[in-house]
Amino acid sequence: MDLKRTIQRLDVFKLIPEQYKESSVLGLLLSVFFIAIAGMLITNQVYILASTHIESQILIDHLKDDKDLNVNLEVLMHRYPCSLVSLDKMDDVHTHTMDVKENLIKTRTDKRGYPIDKLQDLEALNLDQRIELARLQIVNEEGCLLAGNFTIKMVPGNFHISFHNYGMEIQNLMARENYRPDFSHTIRRLSFGNENIITEKRVRQDFGLETLHSLEWVEETRLAEDLGFPHGVLHQLNIVPSRFEYTSGDSYDVYQYSASSMKFAGGMLSVTFKFNIENVFMYYKMQPGSWSHFLIQSAMILGGTYMLLSLFKMLIEDGVLNMIYKRRLGKLE
Repeated sequence: MDLKRTIQRLDVFKLIPEQYKESSVLGLLLSVFFIAIAGMLITNQVYILASTHIESQILIDHLKDDKDLNVNLEVLMHRYPCSLVSLDKMDDVHTHTMDVKENLIKTRTDKRGYPIDKLQDLEALNLDQRIELARLQIVNEEGCLLAGNFTIKMVPGNFHISFHNYGMEIQNLMARENYRPDFSHTIRRLSFGNENIITEKRVRQDFGLETLHSLEWVEETRLAEDLGFPHGVLHQLNIVPSRFEYTSGDSYDVYQYSASSMKFAGGMLSVTFKFNIENVFMYYKMQPGSWSHFLIQSAMILGGTYMLLSLFKMLIEDGVLNMIYKRRLGKLE
């Protein structure tokens, strides 16, 4: 019996006997607080379980150089006539194509940017007729909406809007009419690959991306006034092929890009889009919530909250309630 009492004295977690325990306002408050906190945290875990999370990784694309890439472009030239617009493309394997046609359409616009009509076929006109047509468009302060798509090789290079295919016309106008080209423009659309605006919008929202194409609706205006003549603009693009996969197994290939722009006075008159296509592609995968993660987190929430409130309760018991208990036993008299 003495051995048992000696061992019991070593107990550092002495308990109040059951017959002396009673309900209290403090206990009620701690219980309500525990249920509220644990309920909110577990509710948050239920939300995490029901939602999805995104995993991303970088993979190497070894087949890139054997492919052509579609460019979807819509640029409004505010004060530059369609008769002088030439879109050229050039790459690092020395392929240079001037006045690319493919699926591009040039639409004449008035000085407010509203469309007039499609540009007529210039190949049916002689040099003097082309010069006169351009002169009339300049006098009327016309602009040009260049829209459509064309292909580029998946190697570093550039495409640019200039007058390179209409050198004779521009030289004649500059000499006789003192014409000074103004390359102010608005990029309404620039994307790569098989364009699907609805799909891209859905991907951007579902995967939490702020943007896929950073040059959409970028404006470069008042270039002639601010920079004088000659002037140009360089848009430097870094293109990253990306694949987005949903939990259903559906996947979409999209070409993201980031861009930086620089205006410059002097040099070559053009709006140049210089691009580099990465040798890697980003792989994004949407994953469902994990039951194991939910159960572990819920157990941690319940155990941790209960432990903290128990420690708080013990401090109060040792400091205040223990004195009341001793007083009831007559140990304070």
